[in-house]
Amino acid sequence: MGKNLKGKELGAGIYQRKNGVYSARYVDRFGKRKSLYKKSLKELKEALNTALYENKMELNLVADSIRLDDWYEKWLSIHKYKVIRANTKRHYKQIYRKHISPALGSFKLTEISLLQIKGLIKKLDKRGLQFETTRVQAKVQE
Repeated sequence: MGKNLKGKELGAGIYQRKNGVYSARYVDRFGKRKSLYKKSLKELKEALNTALYENKMELNLVADSIRLDDWYEKWLSIHKYKVIRANTKRHYKQIYRKHISPALGSFKLTEISLLQIKGLIKKLDKRGLQFETTRVQAKVQE
């Protein structure tokens, strides 16, 4: 249990630094120690609860700076290795290169919202793509 400068207990993993800033530490699901710093205890507890929730629900990412194009290549080579046939992999690559990458490929994963994905699917639907193609795109986005 950490303490503030006056000796009051703040809770597990929370303490106050000598400059008055509150700090909290936790270990994420990847085994990395993370630290949070806020000027007020209330803000710090809210940020810590949010971080712990995202960690528990697996919403956090290993690298916040990874772009969708890079993640797609990794997803295809790791998660779909020997899971899908070569023709399916070729089809996924073709759909991704032609429809998804030009619209969202340069964005960081943390910058892409559900609204952008749904907007892209709607745009492709208006262009006359069949249901199966847009469904595969939604699957590739997962």
